Amino acid sequence: MRRLLSIFLIITTAVAICGPVGDPDLWWHLVIGRWILHHRTLPSVDLWNAFSDGVPWRAYSWSNEVLYAAVHDSQLWGDYGLLTCKVLLALVFVASTAWCAIRLSGSPFFGLLLGLGASAASYAHFGLRPQVVSWICFVWLLYLAERIRRDGIRPRQLVAAGAIAMVWANSHLTAVVGIGATIVWLFDFTRPRETWKDSAKVAFAILLGTLLTPYLGAEWFTAAGKAEHPFANMYITEFQPATLYHAGANAVILLFAVLIVFAHVATTAVTASQLTGAVLFLFGALTVQKFIPFAALFQAMLVARVWASADAERGELGNLGVAFRKLEQLASSLGTGSTVALIAITVLLIAGLARPLVEHPLDRKTVAIAPMDFIFEQNLPLPLLNNFNDGGYVLYRYAKDDGTPGYRVPLDGRTNVNAPQVVQAFLNTLYGRTDWRRYIEVVQAQTILWENAFPLVSILLESKDWCHLY
Repeated sequence: MRRLLSIFLIITTAVAICGPVGDPDLWWHLVIGRWILHHRTLPSVDLWNAFSDGVPWRAYSWSNEVLYAAVHDSQLWGDYGLLTCKVLLALVFVASTAWCAIRLSGSPFFGLLLGLGASAASYAHFGLRPQVVSWICFVWLLYLAERIRRDGIRPRQLVAAGAIAMVWANSHLTAVVGIGATIVWLFDFTRPRETWKDSAKVAFAILLGTLLTPYLGAEWFTAAGKAEHPFANMYITEFQPATLYHAGANAVILLFAVLIVFAHVATTAVTASQLTGAVLFLFGALTVQKFIPFAALFQAMLVARVWASADAERGELGNLGVAFRKLEQLASSLGTGSTVALIAITVLLIAGLARPLVEHPLDRKTVAIAPMDFIFEQNLPLPLLNNFNDGGYVLYRYAKDDGTPGYRVPLDGRTNVNAPQVVQAFLNTLYGRTDWRRYIEVVQAQTILWENAFPLVSILLESKDWCHLY
């Protein structure tokens, strides 16, 4: 019965972090997926951006894009197909995190608590997007690294590491994070001769796995070219520093605090290399909030590993460990009636969370569905001026059924495609600077799609250059 309760808690967390489909990047992913399905090949140059047409570009998330397009364009699924994909992705993510934490900690209660907490910390960054696949691969690599650390390295584990890396590399560019995490997890400064070989072998297996892509690992060049993007594109929310207003950042700090308390008491339960990794992930998450999920997962898995290495009941993890152990004993003492009541509560929560998703599978507050409908109904002229977030959806609405562009957008969510001079002109317009007209002039805009909350709308209301404002 307790196992059933755990399953329902996982489902509840997955539905809670899900939300309606509204990720801005999803729409250009859909278009590229359509193009790949219809042309049966991968693009080697950009086709969809007005200022980067013909520039070399790799569809490094092709596997996810093909899946999204196939599901969405089927007559059976449509928008609900995208919602189904998002819910299933959330379930796989939360279940993977919880299962790995349970296995690493050796405690169904404490592991589940860590797994659900780390998953919830990723809420603000979760969406139907390929980067979530990288989180799943990341947590499985950490679990595999701990198995190797405990039991020694075996050929099948190297194969598993390579397979995970292959899935990662065909979904997202961040596989280097997995390589770095496994190295700091396995390496031990007190036993360098014994541990560096295992670290190197696993890292090499992961590297080989990343070469098993249609581009034969050329994604590494794309990743290198995007290394500075978090700092060059700080107008994008996920590239901005985290603050205490971010629940995910608070969760990462809390997990790190628990880790430090445990490590201070049980000094041999965690290696200096692992602590170094925890500090680096914490710093990365606070500097660029896009890395909050990676940091939360690393801290949670490391806390789980420390829990398994020490006896909390005997005080080896200090008073905090004793407190968690008493909480675990309290949870274990729940009778059948209490467990059934908790399951019933989770069922009600799932129903309450799922109802608005079923009623409105797409998030119309973040996706410019109504404005684009209006533009088509009124047959408003092109070129169309759009901001960064709306670029993917504009691209999607004008694209043909086979993914070829019906209109090339000036700006979209692909930061390695957008022309630097166009981005700078866009920022001047976005922030209402003196040269706010530059973006309009570069695009030669006849129609503007813009959010009311930004200065441009107020500027246009005072300007005589535009005859109609809707």
